[in-house]
Amino acid sequence: MFYTYLWLREDGTPYYVGKCTRKSRAYRVSCPKDHSRVILQNHESEQDALDVEVFLISFYGRKDLGTGCLRNRTDGGEGMSGFVISLETREKMRIAKLGKIGTRLGTYQSEETRRKIAKSLRGKHPPRIVVEKQIRSMMLIRQTSGYRSKMRLAAMKRWHGEKSCVL
Repeated sequence: MFYTYLWLREDGTPYYVGKCTRKSRAYRVSCPKDHSRVILQNHESEQDALDVEVFLISFYGRKDLGTGCLRNRTDGGEGMSGFVISLETREKMRIAKLGKIGTRLGTYQSEETRRKIAKSLRGKHPPRIVVEKQIRSMMLIRQTSGYRSKMRLAAMKRWHGEKSCVL
């Protein structure tokens, strides 16, 4: 399914028009906190959704061009669904990332930055020996028959319900 969506101001006027393939995109970070101010319309094909997006943007007009109330920066219709990156572009992207290590935020750090971070973290984590002892002790607890039978009973209660687990 393809969707077009409108984000509405508190007074009910639209301020953004978009096209998506998943409803969740219509409710991303910048959307109104009150989800009743998001209008979704589904379409049979991507082209239909793109056409409606272009129509709505031209109908309401863009603020940056002085023609209306929308904050869209394009006239719409530039859908990226099914876009395939060429092999040449993929190779350029691969070369650009060589030797770089990704972080959770998707940025890349130099060797110097990684050394500084490692230095700042020294002494803040328990030594490896302590961690290994904790893991071994947890494994010993799990291996006792009493512990295993309690875990089995708890799992059966979760799976089958409380009444069917009378032993």
